[in-house]
Amino acid sequence: MDTSPWLASFPADLRSRFLSSIRVRDLDDGRSIFRTGDPPDGLYGVVRGQVRLVMRFPGGQQLLNHVAEAGDWFGEISTLDGRPRLNDAICTGPTRIAHLPQADAERVMRDDPTFVRAMARLASRRHRAAMAFAGRTLTQPLSAQIAYALLSLTRKQGRAEHDLALRHEDVASIVGTSRQTVAVHLRRLGDRGLVALGYRSIRILDLAALKAEAHAAPDGHGMPSR
Repeated sequence: MDTSPWLASFPADLRSRFLSSIRVRDLDDGRSIFRTGDPPDGLYGVVRGQVRLVMRFPGGQQLLNHVAEAGDWFGEISTLDGRPRLNDAICTGPTRIAHLPQADAERVMRDDPTFVRAMARLASRRHRAAMAFAGRTLTQPLSAQIAYALLSLTRKQGRAEHDLALRHEDVASIVGTSRQTVAVHLRRLGDRGLVALGYRSIRILDLAALKAEAHAAPDGHGMPSR
C-alpha cells in the first residue's frame, strides 16, 4: 500500500505513522465493508482485489460510482465530516483491505494538518471525476459514455489488452441505463473488435479505438443519442 500514488505524496514520517495504524484483513466475494447510512468507521484501502462503491436510490435503482482497485483508498468523505456513509462498499472476488479506524484517522488529522490536506485532495479528486462524468452523461452519445466508462476502469493504459472484472449490469449502473441497452452497445463494440465479452468480464482489445469512441461527438442536436 505504501506504493499507492496517494500515499506516495505523504512525507516519510506521516506515511510511517499512517501505515503503523492500519489493520489488514481478508474478505470474501460479495462481502459488504459498509452500507449506505452506516456511521463512519474510518478510511479503507484495497491491497488486493476490487471494491465496488454503489449508491442506492428509492425504488431500487443503483449507481456504480467507483471501482476501487489495489492502491486505491475510499470512504474519505464520511471519515472527514463524521456523517453517515453515502454508498455501499462491496467486495468483488476475494479481497484484502487495509483499514484506518475512525479514531486513528481523527487523531492523525488532529496531529498533522498535512493529512487533512491529503484527505481533502482525495475527496476533491473523486468529486471532480464524478462531475466530469455527469457532464459527459448530458452531452455524449450512450456509446461514447460506455466507452468512457470502460476506459475509466482500465488502470494500465500502456497495455494493448486489459481484462476488467465487469458485468453488463455494472456498466449499466455506471451510465444509468438498462442492462439490455448496454448489452446491445457492448456487442457492437465487440463486433468492431474493440472488446471481447466473457463471463463477468470485458477485455479491452483496441485501446486507441476505444479512446476514439469515448470522444465521439454528440448528434446534430447537441444531445446524447440513445
